[in-house]
Amino acid sequence: MSIASVDQVLGKLDSPIWIVTSAADGKRGGLVSTTVTSISIVSDLPRVTVGLSKQHATLPIVEEAGAFALHQIDEKHLDWVWRFGTQSSRDVDKFEGLEWEADENGCPVLTEAIATLHCRVNAFFDIGDRQICLASVTGGNIQSDAKALGMHRMLELASEKELGILSLQLKSDAGKDRVLIEQFGKSHKVS
Repeated sequence: MSIASVDQVLGKLDSPIWIVTSAADGKRGGLVSTTVTSISIVSDLPRVTVGLSKQHATLPIVEEAGAFALHQIDEKHLDWVWRFGTQSSRDVDKFEGLEWEADENGCPVLTEAIATLHCRVNAFFDIGDRQICLASVTGGNIQSDAKALGMHRMLELASEKELGILSLQLKSDAGKDRVLIEQFGKSHKVS
């Protein structure tokens, strides 16, 4: 199987869009993640893993806070993908003009999200370009029965300008991630 085939197979997956938010030491941040996975079948001990890029300003905030909030969004909040996914918390206040409140962990919760989960960090696993965060889900809310936005639908709804911005950012991020993945592979004897 060629790498192109692998890319085609993985491209068939329609990952849900999640907004990850956190706050610590007077800083707050948020990012878009498509790597949120439920990993527990024990209903009273729910856990998730989330992939957090080392490039993003939100990762050190999550590390410091030891907590984060996850948000599912619908098409109505497509603009949040661009707000949280194509800007840096180092440069802008991603929460400006949005309705939010702090959860029991001090994390910003976007009150218009269709669903939220409140998470406490259990551990981080360094995989080179990302930290995989294992977290216990301590609570959650469903605010709407609207369909959660997935990656394919997000791309269908995006304007030409937004697709161009996303393409440039992905290309830049992939270049940085490649270096980290290769370094990780060499230090962990991964081929």
